[in-house]
Amino acid sequence: MSFRYVSNNGDTIDFGLESPYFADADALRSYDVDYSMVRNAVTRFNHDPASVSLPISISARSEADGAALLDRLQQAFDHDVRDNRAGRFEVDDYYTKAFVTTFEFSCDDSLGLYEIELATKVLLPNPVWVLESKRAFNPSQEDREMRGLNYPYNFPFNFCSGVLTRNIVNPLSWPCAVRIVIYGEAHNPYVYIGDNRYEVDVDVPEGGLLVIDGLDKSRIELRNQYGKTENVFDRRISGTQGSGTYIFEPIPSGVSTVTWDGSFAFDVYLCGERSWLPCTT
Repeated sequence: MSFRYVSNNGDTIDFGLESPYFADADALRSYDVDYSMVRNAVTRFNHDPASVSLPISISARSEADGAALLDRLQQAFDHDVRDNRAGRFEVDDYYTKAFVTTFEFSCDDSLGLYEIELATKVLLPNPVWVLESKRAFNPSQEDREMRGLNYPYNFPFNFCSGVLTRNIVNPLSWPCAVRIVIYGEAHNPYVYIGDNRYEVDVDVPEGGLLVIDGLDKSRIELRNQYGKTENVFDRRISGTQGSGTYIFEPIPSGVSTVTWDGSFAFDVYLCGERSWLPCTT
């Protein structure tokens, strides 16, 4: 089993036998689902933010090494808090977003910075574990040829539907969030998944991309070929959940049809959420 923290500063802290850092992922396995009731009937379940304790140990080769390892860990945690962007604790292929809000240092005077113990508190804004699966949709030359109708005359134009169709499968027994990454060049791109149309009224430049993320409903990111980003949330085709035009519509359980006009490539990430980190990890 692998266990790591991925910071938005670009650093990844591995916890394990071959790493100077050690922490037990089991500390993050427990969960509590909040609920509301009216007249003895449950009206709502919700995963409220949670705070859990995570002890961390550091074993160094020298006191200078210990100081450097401690500073690296603190910078990774502190960067995400100061940037107000959650890092990720990852266990094998699952992850949960988190902030480390408490960082208490202690060491034995006889050992100095060779052996360091840390008491940390981890804030989980949405205490669920996410497993992502990716499906790429890229119109090939074969697709373009199959879209034309093969009449026995040499017309100076093609007859085609302008639509490509694929399938995607959500293996869970409940709906899951979806992230759609559209690659430019694309003009007012839209994708149908099932009966829902995901559409943003923008031009995605060549070499750029558009990100619609059902796990972050505060923004829709348009990025140009130079990495400059813009929040184009207000240019989405609006709609409420279940209306057929909701930009963050979850993907239902089972098989869904994916349809688009074939003029651009895109990736679909199914983000399956679980309350409990599977014991197989």
